[in-house]
Amino acid sequence: MPGSVYKIVVSETAEKKFADSLDYILYNYCDIFAIHRMIDDYEETLERLSYLAGSLGLSNNPKLAKNGYGIIHFKHYKYYMVYRVNDKTVEVIGIYHTLEDADLGLL
Repeated sequence: MPGSVYKIVVSETAEKKFADSLDYILYNYCDIFAIHRMIDDYEETLERLSYLAGSLGLSNNPKLAKNGYGIIHFKHYKYYMVYRVNDKTVEVIGIYHTLEDADLGLL
């Protein structure tokens, strides 16, 4: 991402969670346009994270914060990314729907 402050690395687990979310939307709503919009939202969220990761702070969830995790929400969909900053690299370790509890899947 040109001009990014942080290098973004998306874990295999996060990629799989995102793919599962897309599958869910496609299977339940049969809306290919929603899939494209969600992919755009995902990419925009990664872009924002590349600039903002160091200023967002830790998660409000005490279990996640204790382990050094931050959260950034998608702008248009009810999903969020869980990430950890390590120097100039941000690792996205999970992608969850807002009704999911990330600490159950991570800790």
